[in-house]
Amino acid sequence: MTTFYIIRHGETDYNRNGRYQGQMDIPLNEDGRRQSEMIADRMATVALDAIYSSDLSRAQVTARIIARGREVALEPRLREIHVGRVMGMSNAEIRQQFPEFWTATEQDPDHTPFPGGESAVDLQRRTMEAMAAIAARYPDGRVAVVTHGGVIKVIAASVMEMPLAIRPKIVLDNCSLTVVEWSDRGRRVRSLNDTGHLAQAPCDVRADF
Repeated sequence: MTTFYIIRHGETDYNRNGRYQGQMDIPLNEDGRRQSEMIADRMATVALDAIYSSDLSRAQVTARIIARGREVALEPRLREIHVGRVMGMSNAEIRQQFPEFWTATEQDPDHTPFPGGESAVDLQRRTMEAMAAIAARYPDGRVAVVTHGGVIKVIAASVMEMPLAIRPKIVLDNCSLTVVEWSDRGRRVRSLNDTGHLAQAPCDVRADF
């Protein structure tokens, strides 16, 4: 069985201000770095066999803080969903500038792509392919995966065999820890959005994408 320690990256200014980042390479802010140090202290107690990360800098820097000099393997399939032309926008701006898209997402949230971007199903396909490949490489290992809010929600929904439309009901704080067990016999979520290590750091609900 592979045990995945899945970590959302530390906070960015776009998270704080409720703007969609998608695959924009937005850096961690000061609080994000502080959060990353706190999850690093927690993960120091886990004997990890490997550390994987999205190649976007907010995840990659979080991963390297956790790694403390160990190798970090970059996996582009663990990037956040591509939000296309709504990058940098707030929900209110998206509703105003892309009303047809907003209406379509209410009717079919799984298959409606962002304008010029991906759908939730697209994200699910590449994310689960990446996770399966890592699990095959470390069938009895403990692996840290540093990635994004949208990615983790898709993983959680997929492992629990729930519709992707459940994603808005899942809260994922920056630098939270989610543990997933993965084997040929099945998969399960052991914990979700664990923020016990962030007791002294800001961990309000932030924008997911």
